[in-house]
Amino acid sequence: MEPARREKQNVAILVTSQMLFMVASITVMTLSGVVGQQLGPDPGLATLPIAMMMLGTVVSTLPASLYMKRVGRRRGFITGASLGGVAGGLLSFGAIWLESFWLFCAGSLLLGLYQGFAMYYRFAAADVASPAFRSRAISFVMAGGVAAAFLGPWNASAAIGLIAGVPSGAVGYAIMILVMTATPLAMRARGFEMSQVAFIMQWHVLGMFAPSFVTGSLIARFGVQRILLSGATLLIGTVLVANLGTSLAHFWVALVLLGVGWNFLFVGGSAMLSSVHNEAERGKVQGINDLIIFSLVAVGSLMAGQLLHHLGWEALNLAMLPLILLVALAIFWFSLKTQSQLASQTSDAAEP
Repeated sequence: MEPARREKQNVAILVTSQMLFMVASITVMTLSGVVGQQLGPDPGLATLPIAMMMLGTVVSTLPASLYMKRVGRRRGFITGASLGGVAGGLLSFGAIWLESFWLFCAGSLLLGLYQGFAMYYRFAAADVASPAFRSRAISFVMAGGVAAAFLGPWNASAAIGLIAGVPSGAVGYAIMILVMTATPLAMRARGFEMSQVAFIMQWHVLGMFAPSFVTGSLIARFGVQRILLSGATLLIGTVLVANLGTSLAHFWVALVLLGVGWNFLFVGGSAMLSSVHNEAERGKVQGINDLIIFSLVAVGSLMAGQLLHHLGWEALNLAMLPLILLVALAIFWFSLKTQSQLASQTSDAAEP
């Protein structure tokens, strides 16, 4: 019983850490576009601070993984929170007070470093969990973001496995960040109050993390491929709803679907990835995975302001369809390869 209790205690610590990280992250995501629009020299640069945060994540995620492999998860998480979270938060606060757009971008870059370390909470959960508990442990850590759904926007207002797993997480995350980043700007352009923007962002974050209480169980019951396909389908629903209208209800439905779709793709991709490498490969595989993810996320967050400015809200969402279909095709390909391998193994076992 002692190992099982320690396993749950470690996961509980990671859940709390994930919750605090997501409170900070969602607060930044909710406000940075609006702050960037007010401080920036050009409307097209409104989402540059968010892109800088993602750039900080890109340049730190692989070194963070390798650093934690050498010194341990605990010291790595403390380093990221101190150098990135605390320093970045203070610098961003000072930038707003001084009305300095470029200083605000620098603070956002440091916050990205914090995110580069904090994104490994889910993999740390896989490390401390037994194989039977692993997918649920990842889900529980991601479920820590449920609290961020209330605290974040409220605070703002006040190999084969790699080829199927990485696109699911990377493209799904990039789409989610791009649309999420553009949402406050699109709503403000249509005359919505910040309280209404915060309401939509709150429900979006709930959609991102509330399913985590059951995503692991759904993966265990239905298989990771079906959950990934469900996530891609929900993202298609986001595009359709966003093009049906721009009322508060349309934004609400679209952003909730976006959040749930992201959850299925991200948790499913993480669970798949954790099963395709051994202990010696862990640091490199996880680091490369998150490097790819946040490279695309950085591009998405940088493009959000430009795409919204030049295309508009509806066309921006339509532009996501080819990427979503790419994810669906990758999942189908992985499913076919898995079925082919199982059939081959069954045939070989049946031969005398």
